[in-house]
Amino acid sequence: MASQGLLVYKFELLDKMDCDDIISRLEREIFEETRIIIEDYEQTSLSGIYIYSEIYKEREYNFEKNIFVDLSTKKYVTVNFHIDLANKLLDIWGSKKGAQRVITGLSLAFDNKVIIDAYTLDINKIINYMRSKDNIKVNKIKANDILLEHDLLADCTFDLSDRRAPFETIAKYKDNIQRIALKYVISNEEVAMTLYKTGAVTVHKNRQNIKPEGLLFIYEMLLAAGR
Repeated sequence: MASQGLLVYKFELLDKMDCDDIISRLEREIFEETRIIIEDYEQTSLSGIYIYSEIYKEREYNFEKNIFVDLSTKKYVTVNFHIDLANKLLDIWGSKKGAQRVITGLSLAFDNKVIIDAYTLDINKIINYMRSKDNIKVNKIKANDILLEHDLLADCTFDLSDRRAPFETIAKYKDNIQRIALKYVISNEEVAMTLYKTGAVTVHKNRQNIKPEGLLFIYEMLLAAGR
């Protein structure tokens, strides 16, 4: 199962542009061996893939020469991203390193006339959003410093997969929760996620394999988490 970090940023263009102008800027050549491909778009949002090359170094043993050989291999890395122009949000699917490459590329594409800042997600707001839905299945939560006795604290993992009201347990330990593993079901599709106290989110499925209804659910969750 593929897992991707979901990193979210505030995104605001300093010059007024329509969607066609934005796409034209994004799809032009930024620098060598770097491309942005727009997969789909509407007047208020667009989704794309950022492609860049990276050199990977590895060491192999050459049995014929009886020595180690340093090899360099060029690989092309792809990073999915989505821009919500109406709500001024950018979400990037992947690592922090990949996200930084996307941010640099977007800044250059718009001649640095764009504001891209970190967007803090509030896990308690995500929990409140999730508990109002009937398509959420909570699996496990990890909580630290649970008071077992008057002077005894413990780090605990709770399996809530069989609980009829898992959010009652989550509410009880909300101040101690470090992470929540859950999944949502839409249109017979299951998507697993892990939410962290820090506001980090991991989605255990590639973005391109999630149906539009599932992506919409995630975007609504992100909006609720930052309000």
